[in-house]
Amino acid sequence: MNRNLPLLVLGLGLIMIGMTGASAAGGNKGHVGFVDLERTLMETKVGKSASAKFERARKRKQKELDKKKKALEKEAAALAKQRGVLKPEVFAKKGRALQEKAAKLQGTFMKLEQDLAGERAKLIKQVLDKAGPIIKSIAKEQGFTVILDRNAVAWGAAGLDITDKVNKRIK
Repeated sequence: MNRNLPLLVLGLGLIMIGMTGASAAGGNKGHVGFVDLERTLMETKVGKSASAKFERARKRKQKELDKKKKALEKEAAALAKQRGVLKPEVFAKKGRALQEKAAKLQGTFMKLEQDLAGERAKLIKQVLDKAGPIIKSIAKEQGFTVILDRNAVAWGAAGLDITDKVNKRIK
């Protein structure tokens, strides 16, 4: 899954909603700037805090998953050792049960991935909620009508990048 997709969607939505008021007020038409929200997440105190919180949750959930995986591998090894002493139908039955457990573990993994993506999106939204008013303020000060996320910009002059200003003001 692309980790930047929720960031891009949330960022663009927040920024565009915030900027509609500026353009409606008769701002400079067509003056577009950009902000690197990924840098804001990585360089600011609030972003680092959100990232650390996410990483702790990810590690905790990964540890749980690894524990279940190890138990399943241990069970598979034990079953493999019993292959010669078990009747074929008993071995096959235990093999199917093991396969069901493996499928369940795969489902758990998929759910974990979804949960983590949701948690990351929430943390990104928290950072964007703090950055949004700052971005809007800087945009008004500099006469921008639209601020885009850096990921949506193929090229932009350095003077159009407000990331450093946003990162300095965010708390």
